[in-house]
Amino acid sequence: MAAATKRFTHKCKNNRSRKSRAASKDLNVQQKFPAFNNRSFYGTLEELGNPEAGYNTGDIKSNSTEFDTVWESLMDTVVRNASNGSSTLKYATGEADFTVFQKIYALMQCTPDLSHKDCDSYLRQSVSNYESCCHGKQGGYVTRPSCYFRWDLYPFYTTATPSLSLPSLSPPPSPGSPLPVIKGM
Repeated sequence: MAAATKRFTHKCKNNRSRKSRAASKDLNVQQKFPAFNNRSFYGTLEELGNPEAGYNTGDIKSNSTEFDTVWESLMDTVVRNASNGSSTLKYATGEADFTVFQKIYALMQCTPDLSHKDCDSYLRQSVSNYESCCHGKQGGYVTRPSCYFRWDLYPFYTTATPSLSLPSLSPPPSPGSPLPVIKGM
């Protein structure tokens, strides 16, 4: 584990000179996981291994103690919600108010084959890796074969809202039927 942490820290240091891909554009939820063409990992527990990480180059300039408290609470909530997902979708987003004008946004996802416990563990390790590497930055991500974590200070994801269709109170008139007359209007 020490070697993996050292490689992660080295990789993260190397990323400091370039802008994070995740911070520079919005991500499509369907494209969260990297492609592994040389082997299948679905259905098998992958080692935490060497994650890919990146961050926004801007620094948090506000009250860092208060920010950290709000940020950590949001990350804990989103980890729990994502890992408690179903066997077909382990995904969650969340947002928290840092100030009246500033929100923190987070998205986390695991492949659905992971157990609740493994998803929770992987996401918490990703959050921890991000904190050790990039604490104080204005956003970033950590991705592994079986999980994805991203946060930022702007909404970078869209939430699908189901369209509402109200049930019809009466069946539509059949073709050629006279329209009903409503009195009192």
